[in-house]
Amino acid sequence: MQGINQCTMMSLAMVVIASMIGTRGIGDEVLLGLQQLNVGMATEAGIAIVLLAIIFDRITQSYGEKIQERTQKKKVFNVKD
Repeated sequence: MQGINQCTMMSLAMVVIASMIGTRGIGDEVLLGLQQLNVGMATEAGIAIVLLAIIFDRITQSYGEKIQERTQKKKVFNVKD
């Protein structure tokens, strides 16, 4: 699951860079705020990106832990003495 987490974080990090070449989305708000020297607007959009990253990270971690629990239960063999 680590690869999915890293991929998600990287794609959210790229939204601001992608907005520099004309894409639309939440990164566009950060870029617009920086271009207009509106620090509050850029910070607000930046915090929204960070919160999305945290939420996605927690969801994928929880999903990964559930998968690990299921696979570990299947691998355990009951051996009677």
